Amino acid sequence: MNRFISSHFLEPGTINTDPVNHYSLLRSIEENFGLGNLKRHDAMAQPYWFLK
Repeated sequence: MNRFISSHFLEPGTINTDPVNHYSLLRSIEENFGLGNLKRHDAMAQPYWFLK
């Protein structure tokens, strides 16, 4: 999944090749707002590294 992320959390020119999918986005939102998991796929997904 190709993605373009613009954020003040990232240094200019940052490149990360970790594999992510839509469950990674969901997991990041869940962790950011302290929400529980919906199912096993988002529970096992790797959240976006810059939001940890």
